[in-house]
Amino acid sequence: MKVGALLQILSLELGLGCNLCAAHSLCPNALKADRYAGLPRQYVLDEATIVSLVETFYWEWDFRGWVNFSFYNEPLLDLDRLLRVATRVTLMVPELKLMLITNGTLLPADPRPLRVFDWISVTDYGGAHAPDLDRLAALTDVCGVGRYQPDPTGVFVNRGKLDGRLKGPGRDRAERPCVYPFKDLAIDYFGNCHLCCYDWRGEAHIGNVLIDGVPACLTRWERVVKSIAGHRMAPDAPRSCRCCRRAGFQQLERLNVSAKVHAQDWLDNYRK
Repeated sequence: MKVGALLQILSLELGLGCNLCAAHSLCPNALKADRYAGLPRQYVLDEATIVSLVETFYWEWDFRGWVNFSFYNEPLLDLDRLLRVATRVTLMVPELKLMLITNGTLLPADPRPLRVFDWISVTDYGGAHAPDLDRLAALTDVCGVGRYQPDPTGVFVNRGKLDGRLKGPGRDRAERPCVYPFKDLAIDYFGNCHLCCYDWRGEAHIGNVLIDGVPACLTRWERVVKSIAGHRMAPDAPRSCRCCRRAGFQQLERLNVSAKVHAQDWLDNYRK
């Protein structure tokens, strides 16, 4: 089974900025260039590259999950570019569904162009950083109230809460496996692959798709995942995984039913 079939989300970081960066000191985006410490930054994900990567994952690696355009950026900062890329992806690979993750503070007055997204997740941080209620209502009118049927569709509003992911390693928790990487493969603006959002500094060393190529990165992904997703973590598991402060990822999420089924089969065979 090809690695792409196991992934529920492919996240491709559209840009670097976030309009709440200054207000969220606990977010990796607040570190600016320091969040890429040790990672290559000589190439970037331009529009053509993003579309090409989606096609590669679809045709060559059997990816059938969600395509997302954020990692630690706010995609609505560049709405025109976001819509261009999303439209091109839909035209090239119409079978794939698109998701938008946003803090909701930059929702457009006319939400109709956002219908290109099947699933919109709005993170409401409250107070001065809450989304405009009229624009949120208009978005829901156009795109629908969020429902699982069987995969998510429509607009979901979630409470925003920052955590301690900038604190660095915690205690060794290698006795507990982790299957979180099956949820989301994130590729940052410079092409660096991240095992998950908690691997925001790329310390699991999956590689860079613009330098190493997709096959090499997915080979490394599978090797690292095998080291953390058994009955317990292996001695060669990345320290960032063994000492991760988030220890509760022993169950696969169901954001894409097909990918979850394939990932469960992969896990069952690997854990025999």
